[in-house]
Amino acid sequence: MTIKEQGYCINNMEHIFYTSSRSKQKVTFSEAIFSGQASDGGLFFPIALPKLQQKDLGDLKKLTFAELSFFLTTAWLGAEFGEEVCNDISSAAHNFPLPFSEIRKNRFVLELFHGPTQSFKDVGARFLAQCMKHVLKKRSEELTILTATSGDTGSAVADAFAGMSEVRTFILFPDGQISDVQRQQICMKREGVTPIALQGNFDDCQRLVKQAMADKTLKHLNLSSANSINVGRLVPQTFYYVYLAVQLAKEKEEVLCCVPSGNFGNVTAGLMAKHMGFPLRFIAATNANDVIPRYFQTGTFSAMPSVATYSNAMDVGNPSNLERIQFMYEQNVQKMRDDLFATVTSDARTLEVMNEVYTQDHYLLDPHGAVAWDGVDQYFNAHAANQQTSVSLATAHPAKFERAVKDALGFSPELPLVMQEQMKQLSGAIELEHSYEAFKHLLRS
Repeated sequence: MTIKEQGYCINNMEHIFYTSSRSKQKVTFSEAIFSGQASDGGLFFPIALPKLQQKDLGDLKKLTFAELSFFLTTAWLGAEFGEEVCNDISSAAHNFPLPFSEIRKNRFVLELFHGPTQSFKDVGARFLAQCMKHVLKKRSEELTILTATSGDTGSAVADAFAGMSEVRTFILFPDGQISDVQRQQICMKREGVTPIALQGNFDDCQRLVKQAMADKTLKHLNLSSANSINVGRLVPQTFYYVYLAVQLAKEKEEVLCCVPSGNFGNVTAGLMAKHMGFPLRFIAATNANDVIPRYFQTGTFSAMPSVATYSNAMDVGNPSNLERIQFMYEQNVQKMRDDLFATVTSDARTLEVMNEVYTQDHYLLDPHGAVAWDGVDQYFNAHAANQQTSVSLATAHPAKFERAVKDALGFSPELPLVMQEQMKQLSGAIELEHSYEAFKHLLRS
């Protein structure tokens, strides 16, 4: 039986437009994803969120994630792309499972690492790539993708865009600051993909991407970004929060979602799902890069140089998506605090949590998942409660983090078969000094 036959078609589909976080621009989804950033330097955000037309949203519980993906793709993009294209996009992008397991009573872990590069970034990157592919073919245009990565974004984007004849892809990562497995996954030889090992940290990588995006002398390259700067990455990430809400929400109770947070795109998507009307509450779990918890405490944001940790994908000292959260909450820090509890977990505590959960529950967390697990503990301690249904997001496969697992548990994690094959592939990267002129020259070559 098709989704439509089950009664889940979207009636009176509304065209979702996007605006800048800094002005009153109004653009379509296609215009937003190809621009990456708004022309004023702001980030795109939907002017209005989709209104679902179902009489009983509880019936969405009957859908698999793949079916829900099509339903929600149509809600977001149906008026612009049509249902047939929405089906093509969702079926190509989300053809892998997103299982969740009850580790302890009412404490779940959502495994977001079952895509081709074993991280949650596959959900957004593959969706964005399919959307861009559809529009590029329609326009007969070519595109240059720029992506900065602190860990897993790079391999997900590289895999999603590889072999697309219309697209050149450049991946910048901080040399020596990602795991060996992550580096291999990014640097595997792929058609149309150029990995760049930058002498600097993630914020330096992100700074070069933003500078290039704003450089009018590079306009002929048709630049766009596949970072969470790009709203096309965030839209599909709302899907698994809706999935959690309809699967786990109990009457008059919000599902507590703890999101390991670095650039804050993932938790922004969660807050978007909440604002669509789903019963969700959020914890943003950070490591030593604690600029957002400090912002919530003081009401004043101050960026910091990023610090290297075990949970390296979260090593961000100036998270881009804070601007979207501020826009969503009209700069009101207290309103942000009402919906988003922020926690900090040290490297030492990260290893302790990995050891505790493995020893007590026979479940292996990666360091990012451990930071999220600890975030739930901190929330329960602060609120003197531990019965609320909670979900920790496991955003990457533990096998990507051999050093952390070995330091926490004394053994190396076993690589799944797909990763074993990836580790055998030829790889290579261009080593680049931290220089915008050097980066610009590379883009032009």
